[in-house]
Amino acid sequence: MSSLLKVLKTMKTKKIFAIFFTLIALNAMMFEAHAAPVLDTSFGSNGVVHLGGEPYNYYQLDSILVETSGKVVLAGISTHIDIGNSYSPFDYSLDRLTVNGSPDISFGTNGRVLFDPRRKVPGQNLSFWGKVGTAEQANGAITVVTAGSEFNFLLGPVAATPSNAFRFDSVGSLYTGFSPALTPSSYINSNFSLGVRPDGRLLYGTTTDDKVGILQQTMPDGTPDLNFGTNGKIEFAFSAREYPGQVDLVLLGDGSVVFSVLTNQNLRLYKIDSHGLPVASFGTVGQFTYAFAEPFAIGELFSLLSLSDGSLLTGIRDGPSSSSNGSLLVIRVSNNGMLLGANNLLADRRQLDWRLTALPDASVVIARSRSFAPTNSAALYRLLPNNSFDASFGIDGAYPLPVMSSVSALAVDANSRLLVAGHDATGAVLARYDLSGALVSEPIVEFYNTNLDHYFITADANEAAGIDGGSAGPGWIRTGGSFKSGGSTPVCRFYGSQIPGPNSHFYTLASPECDGLKQLQAITPVMQKRWNFESLDFISTPPTDGNCPAGTAPVYRAYNNGFARGVDSNHRLSSAAADIQEVVSRGWIDEGVVMCAPI
Repeated sequence: MSSLLKVLKTMKTKKIFAIFFTLIALNAMMFEAHAAPVLDTSFGSNGVVHLGGEPYNYYQLDSILVETSGKVVLAGISTHIDIGNSYSPFDYSLDRLTVNGSPDISFGTNGRVLFDPRRKVPGQNLSFWGKVGTAEQANGAITVVTAGSEFNFLLGPVAATPSNAFRFDSVGSLYTGFSPALTPSSYINSNFSLGVRPDGRLLYGTTTDDKVGILQQTMPDGTPDLNFGTNGKIEFAFSAREYPGQVDLVLLGDGSVVFSVLTNQNLRLYKIDSHGLPVASFGTVGQFTYAFAEPFAIGELFSLLSLSDGSLLTGIRDGPSSSSNGSLLVIRVSNNGMLLGANNLLADRRQLDWRLTALPDASVVIARSRSFAPTNSAALYRLLPNNSFDASFGIDGAYPLPVMSSVSALAVDANSRLLVAGHDATGAVLARYDLSGALVSEPIVEFYNTNLDHYFITADANEAAGIDGGSAGPGWIRTGGSFKSGGSTPVCRFYGSQIPGPNSHFYTLASPECDGLKQLQAITPVMQKRWNFESLDFISTPPTDGNCPAGTAPVYRAYNNGFARGVDSNHRLSSAAADIQEVVSRGWIDEGVVMCAPI
């Protein structure tokens, strides 16, 4: 246990010596200087690839798969415009592009594979309505899963169709004999989630018309994995008032999987180990639940992301799909199943759709599609780890996509370039954006208060400018010290209070120390001293046994031993060992290396 946590367990009320920070109530904005994304002109035609063309056009593009080779596989449903008939047959489609966006002519026919047609029956008004998902296996094979329902344009979905899995080799040839028995999705949602383990085992999750969540695992050949759950399957039951709908899953580095189910009442996350057993250290015996204040409409858009800092993020379209109003509900959950925050973002009096993808620095790109006849529009946003938007990503944080009227899928390649699939006025398109200008670190600036003998750091240039201007009170000067933001893990920022204190800030990586402070905050009355969580303030990398990985520099922390001295607790963080030794020589306690900053 750190000295900070020990002090907090015995801390008593004492006099506050000075009023510190009139702007403390404001959450600090983040943490890096950004620039808007730019089209990567080395891809396609000035950054854009137009897909399809007569007689086949994409009706919907469901997924983008970036292969380890750098090639890009697109999956969805295309329509065949049959001039001689009054109907348009539907086909599943795969397109593979080279790294520069040209068709990979070694795959299928000129880079395209069409398979398993679900053709409309003349005179019956039936079409196929479903979803297509893809995953790459270690041997380069592409696994494709499809699920859906027959759809009557007057009556809506009328019957679920079996979920099917297909496997294709590197040239687009179909594997024979691969036909795992997958549970059909609910015909209301036609929704499923897909993952492939490094050894080729397939994970598949869905919900059924019987109001049950299903997570299945098969062996590489498609037969049930008998070491997972019961005969390769786990079932999740719900209360009588719950109607399970959309699902998603993410595979984690330790072999566990987080399976998420969105019901009309709750969001549920289940963490399961590689044998299908609950991970008891996550949430309550392996389950996290977020209850909605008002029931959700069944079938809302939903995504689950695993971020580089170990946390989980879900994005849910908030509001009935039939409503003209919409917003995005973002829920963040720690790696041990604790709620980090929930925010409604980007509310709009329009019909809105959302797609999300994670960036390597634990921020998230959000694509918003706005339907507002006669014109539709799309834009990108960058959501930072404190759930604020990167204001320099575009005007008011929005980067418009003039080449697109809607976005249906997002992905990030190994070079941190953003792939955006959707439609323009002529058909389906894929664009690639360079985000390198949006990921440049800005120094975290250190201040010293000559009256309080307190140190403070901020990652927000606006906050720093306010301190320079005197808005934080007298005595604050820049020390000239700084270090960069960047890494794998967000840093938790806490503040005590002006009264009863401690009138100071504290920073720690998202870790047991951060979680411990949050737990103490929850059980400590507001009239007693405690640390109050403010935000995830910037990004850094945790050390290993006091050592920092290559390309990073150690950031040290010293504690003023405030409790024992009868003054407000304060900490100094610096990448200069000499700075730490200077305060240690004055009686501070050296707490060693607490994070690692980019060089």
